[in-house]
Amino acid sequence: MLPTNRKPCGAGFSRLPDIIKGRNTDEKARSIRENHPMTKKLDRFMREREVLDVTSFSRTTLWREIKRGRFPKSVVISAGRVGWRESAIEAWQVNPGNWQGNANIEAA
Repeated sequence: MLPTNRKPCGAGFSRLPDIIKGRNTDEKARSIRENHPMTKKLDRFMREREVLDVTSFSRTTLWREIKRGRFPKSVVISAGRVGWRESAIEAWQVNPGNWQGNANIEAA
């Protein structure tokens, strides 16, 4: 049992005054969840085979487009392994003809 001079703390107790006063806590909670950094989807790495399947490029065309700066660069995952950020491929798919490399996506 808590001493009478101390207030309870924790996630469950912090909403108690709002619930008692009838405030809309669901909207507040949803806003907090949507903006919390841990609720954002992690960016996945795609292997070369997946990228080739998604783009319909040949292996040669893929690397030629990367060299010309018209396709997202690969990211070194480990020794001898490269991949592409799924978000970078999605950004390219929106407008492949006029795609411009975004430093935030590739360097993230």
